[in-house]
Amino acid sequence: MVFKQVNINAFVRATAICFVVANHASGLKLAGGMNFLLLLSGYNLAYFLFDKSSVQIVKSFFITVAKIVIPCMGLVVLNFIYFNTFQWQEFFMVSYAFKVKAVSNFPIWYPQVLMQMALIITPLILIFNFSKHVAKYPVLVCLLCLIVSLTINILSEKQYPWGREAHLYLWNFTLGWALWAVLKVKNFKNCLAATAIVLITAYLVLLLNTNGSYDPILRFIIFISISLFFIWFQVIKLPYMLAILVYLISSATFYIFLFHMILFELFYYLTELDNATFNLDLPLKCIFAVVISVLLWATVSAGRKGFYSVQQARKSN
Repeated sequence: MVFKQVNINAFVRATAICFVVANHASGLKLAGGMNFLLLLSGYNLAYFLFDKSSVQIVKSFFITVAKIVIPCMGLVVLNFIYFNTFQWQEFFMVSYAFKVKAVSNFPIWYPQVLMQMALIITPLILIFNFSKHVAKYPVLVCLLCLIVSLTINILSEKQYPWGREAHLYLWNFTLGWALWAVLKVKNFKNCLAATAIVLITAYLVLLLNTNGSYDPILRFIIFISISLFFIWFQVIKLPYMLAILVYLISSATFYIFLFHMILFELFYYLTELDNATFNLDLPLKCIFAVVISVLLWATVSAGRKGFYSVQQARKSN
């Protein structure tokens, strides 16, 4: 059997988004994937931007968030048209701040949290000359940010079982910063330290979120498991075809996030299977949502490459 190495970043991203799809497809409460994707967003922000100036960090962060929020706003508008309604709080990505039930048929809380987080974090980065301090004391600064985020979570009154407000998810994001700082050199000692940070953080948050309408222990088992893979591995060897599938799912993560719940509805419309049927419909609709999302990503990516190739050819002529 032929094996292919898969970068751990791609592997954990694909794994996390598959858990998101499975969680929304069933009543099994397989949550934890989105929490890890927030952690990964924080890690990637630190990895790619923390060696730049504070202004560059803020600018790049807002561009990244805009690339997520703007398509989501487009999908929100389509939902408004389909359901023949309009909700200004949802359009401006603040519906959870107003405790308003979302109209949109996708997890809109994620782009809302990212946007609100950007508005919270970026002024602090500029005011406290963040880049200078994080360059000099990366571990200390990032751990301090994590401690502040955890303190905010602990002291905040929860309005939802898990809390959809940005300040309650801030610990996920800054935990990514802390892992970046500790794992700048990936050796056994640093991996052990990173593991301890994840376990202690998860324990503290879990301890303070047991009064919700569901038990979040499974969420943390999934979240911690994916995090440990991310900490301890740099690459994973998989059978060749499975490795290709992982890379495709990883690349199409945002498309899967945007469209999987809509594609669930399309699946039932096309198959006429009862929504309550817990048979083959669960794995089939998950596969359907992932495959169609990957095909959408591949189509858009091919279109972009073709467009840029034409532009380059015109310039060269």
